[in-house]
Amino acid sequence: WAGIGGPWPLAELHSCAQARVVGLQPEPKPLVEFHLGEAVAPGGYAWCFPLGGGRANVGVAVDPSRGGVEGARLHLERFLARRMPEAGVVEFAAGSIPAPSKPKRLVADGFLVVGDAAGHTEPLSGGGIANALQGAELAAEVLADALAAGDVSAGRLEEYPRRWASTVGRSLRRYARLRRLYLRLEDQDFNEILRIMNDQLERWREGKRTSMVALLAGVVTRSPRLLAKLRFLL
Repeated sequence: WAGIGGPWPLAELHSCAQARVVGLQPEPKPLVEFHLGEAVAPGGYAWCFPLGGGRANVGVAVDPSRGGVEGARLHLERFLARRMPEAGVVEFAAGSIPAPSKPKRLVADGFLVVGDAAGHTEPLSGGGIANALQGAELAAEVLADALAAGDVSAGRLEEYPRRWASTVGRSLRRYARLRRLYLRLEDQDFNEILRIMNDQLERWREGKRTSMVALLAGVVTRSPRLLAKLRFLL
């Protein structure tokens, strides 16, 4: 209605489903879990956030173009059945989260957007609460000045996207590149990355020096095929 864009294309969305579950076996040191793989969440990931008392938030995010007709809900049901068959679902939510590949138009005459409507979510993980708060703060500052000046035209409000692009927006552009890489990786690539990272972790535990350079060196020497995909970031 404001004339600043239509629906998000499938390639720029996460399709998500989450359940609040009860009846889990309490763990002495519960950990946040993340699960990757085409069988679990094609183009995305599954998560489990413990809440204490045998409760947890369990969800799945998938790439809609790879999730097929099954969608996030069926992937979540399968994950729950395999990972925690004893769980009982007491709440369920589903929806889409933007994963923009480039900045979205944010202003029009007398109008501006923040949060999901502005595409201010982190494209790789879909997280966005902190970004929405920072965007809202910037928007409020610009809007307050515009109202004081009696000018809420798109030209006056353009200060908001300029300030956004030079701050948080800069990091989101990097995450958009990482998501494009992530969608190129296959299960065997994830396994190889984790093996290399585990080697570096073992070196650290032994008191040896490790660094990002050492990690990349491991990729170069052990997986030329993976290196070819990582070149996409350069």
